[in-house]
Amino acid sequence: MEASVTYQVTSVLSQFDSRRDMSRDNLTPQQRAALKSLKSKKSELRFLPADKGNATMVLTHNQYLDKVNEHLSSGSYTLLPNDPTQSITNKLYRVLKKLRDEHKITPDMFTKMRNLHPRWPQLYGQPKIHKQGAPIRPVVSFYNTPLQALHKVLATYLKPLAQNPLRLKDSSDFKQRLESSLDPSFPYHCSLDVQALYTSCDMRLATKTAITSFEQNPGLLPSNLTSTTLGTLITFCLDNSYLEFNGCFYSQDVGGTMGSPLIVELAEIRLAEVETMALSSSPDPPSSYSHFVDDGCGAFRDKDHAETYLTFLNSLTEDLNFTMEHPSCLDCTSTYNGQTYRPLIHRMKEHERCHRLNNAYDETLDKVKSAPAHHSLTTGHRIAWNDITILKSLPSKAHLDLTEQAAIHIRNPSMNRTDSAPKCSSLWNPILPKIAATLKPTPSGITFSSS
Repeated sequence: MEASVTYQVTSVLSQFDSRRDMSRDNLTPQQRAALKSLKSKKSELRFLPADKGNATMVLTHNQYLDKVNEHLSSGSYTLLPNDPTQSITNKLYRVLKKLRDEHKITPDMFTKMRNLHPRWPQLYGQPKIHKQGAPIRPVVSFYNTPLQALHKVLATYLKPLAQNPLRLKDSSDFKQRLESSLDPSFPYHCSLDVQALYTSCDMRLATKTAITSFEQNPGLLPSNLTSTTLGTLITFCLDNSYLEFNGCFYSQDVGGTMGSPLIVELAEIRLAEVETMALSSSPDPPSSYSHFVDDGCGAFRDKDHAETYLTFLNSLTEDLNFTMEHPSCLDCTSTYNGQTYRPLIHRMKEHERCHRLNNAYDETLDKVKSAPAHHSLTTGHRIAWNDITILKSLPSKAHLDLTEQAAIHIRNPSMNRTDSAPKCSSLWNPILPKIAATLKPTPSGITFSSS
């Protein structure tokens, strides 16, 4: 039976394939010419996956080196005279052997915490195309490095501490929490972002927090492992953190390497500690708050309430810097009026995605896909993606078209293109001012991070 079904499916697919016109090019002549040009310069270029957006960025080899070297010169790294891989491997063996001989770790732990034939950790960068100048996000290829096995084992011990109530599991968890915590008195939902979480986080403070938690709850650790031993091993990892780039070796003196499971758990512990402290000690906290990795979301009364809390949050820590991203333009008086018959957040995310992916203009159709994104990309101005107001809610598409025409022609928002406005009969022109007078901007309460 299975063979018969397989044969029938194969026959149908082969017939379909034979009918395909393989001579038809699915690229435009301009796209084909651009692809040919890129191929001819392949040896001079770097094709890199963007940090976000499932996009690819093309840089010259020198541009890529400049971006990574700029990060390495930030003060968090020290140039080493030679490759420390073998030295750290030998040092780790001696530390683990001593702990095993003193019965502080088991022979099985001794084996699991070592890599027998390691290579050095390699740094590479992913361009943040949604940021001005497209700086790189540093990522370290940590597989089969001297400390990779030790980091992996230690991360499993720290994971219970990182499962805090503020941590979101996924988008479904976020949706459920948001719906269950809606409060009409706190309509302003705002995103708070931690700048460079992994490379700026004080991992030693996070280690102290973890050790204190294990001392208070010893049952979270295996019976044959003490919090003191765990602290010794984590400190060893932090003291011997290093990486290689372009033939040079660097020690990492601040933060941790993105690519290590241990660093992920330590950063989560530190972030939760600061956020929990802020929520418990703030004189005016948000009604609800949660975070996913380095992005937090809180419910506030208004923008001023959110900014006051942001200031208080940053006053509690020297290592972590929280930012808030508040569609009007932050650098000029330009505004944009538009309509949508879908959920507003969906349309706003489309505008933001066009900006983030540098895809606001369709050359094939000679058409602007997103006026706010096009304004930002052509002027370098910043768009306040989270400062969204609703002019009016209407029951039908016809009402939307007429009201949008009134908004554009009477309010004259400078980002809009009048040639792409809704085409309603000129018979409606006399009443456009009356329609525009009924438009009352009200905060939408919709905010999201574009980082």
